[in-house]
Amino acid sequence: MKDYVIIAGYASTFNNIDKSNHIVTRDAINCQTFPNQVPILFQHDFNRQIGILLNGKVNQYGLYIEACLNLELPFHKDLFNMIKQGVMTGISVGLEIIKSHYVKGILFIHKAKLIEISLTANPVNDLCRIEFCESFQLGG
Repeated sequence: MKDYVIIAGYASTFNNIDKSNHIVTRDAINCQTFPNQVPILFQHDFNRQIGILLNGKVNQYGLYIEACLNLELPFHKDLFNMIKQGVMTGISVGLEIIKSHYVKGILFIHKAKLIEISLTANPVNDLCRIEFCESFQLGG
């Protein structure tokens, strides 16, 4: 048997200001700007890919994602426990900004390519949190 965990939540929300003074507008991210495989990283570290994106949906509120993590590795088990204990609660995105403009020190992002999604303890956008986390087993 192999152990996995599914996590879900908003990785980006639209039209609210984040800690970096950025606002991602409603049309900035769409399913056409996803690369073939979006890595799920730990704290935006490309050397620590922890999972894969299963599904990404853009709605009026933001980018809702579902991802899968393999619990066969010890760090992934520790990460799952941190999520369950409420230590690791955030989700964040890495974007390649294609079109934007500044207004009074705030960057409005109008078009961006999704590069990565990260699980993080301190997301730049406080509205982006893990909303669902459940483990399951596959195989026999």
